[in-house]
Amino acid sequence: MLLEDLYRLMKTAHVQAQGIVDTMTQPVVVLDQHFIVVNANNAFINTFNVEREDVLALNFFSLGNGQWDIPELRQLLSSIIPRAAAVIGFEVHHTFPNIGERTFLVDARRLVHPDNNSRHILVIFDDVTERQRREAEMDFIVAEMRHRLKNLASVVRAVVKNIRTADPAVAVFKEAMLGRLDTTFQAQQMAAFGAVTELGPFVRSTVGETLAERLECSGPSAELSPSIILPVSMILHELGTNAMKYGAASVPGGR
Repeated sequence: MLLEDLYRLMKTAHVQAQGIVDTMTQPVVVLDQHFIVVNANNAFINTFNVEREDVLALNFFSLGNGQWDIPELRQLLSSIIPRAAAVIGFEVHHTFPNIGERTFLVDARRLVHPDNNSRHILVIFDDVTERQRREAEMDFIVAEMRHRLKNLASVVRAVVKNIRTADPAVAVFKEAMLGRLDTTFQAQQMAAFGAVTELGPFVRSTVGETLAERLECSGPSAELSPSIILPVSMILHELGTNAMKYGAASVPGGR
């Protein structure tokens, strides 16, 4: 459950915080306007391996070994009291008592109690330690694969380029193959980053510097997803090659 979902549920249900926060699987604490912990759910107690009496009625910033006493976090939570603002995804990396080194994303939101108009702050903790570790491992694997692919591409290109032949047809085929290899390797490098690509710059980089100078691009912005970068790059390469041989780029001033 997200912070906004919990907030709406508590606000519309007009119930005490205890009944809702105890059902949360994520660690949750409820603070009063002086940042005193008035409630902590079982997930919080279990996650941080603490006793409930070591948490309740204490200042949030004094818990543990002061892991939450971060000036930026204190300032953000302080701004929630006078305004209906929210803290979303504030990252805390710390060596916590009893559980060791962890990384948490902290979400917080002000809640005005419907009965007595008292102001509380809901704070939810998301342990992203393992997620970040897996992401770091995946980034390393992808970077290593990208590096090896680049080396393999260099070897394949060198093998093709070093082919010696006196046959004009073979020489033409060799140059065409080198062009297709360069286009393929370049597209794979772009797709490996997993980000969308602007069509205009992509077209210019794919058709090559010579043709790009004679290329006119207009129209609304468009993006390519990583999954189609390779086939689109091959299409553009073939169109560019044909334009250089038979089309507008084959004559002076053609665009």
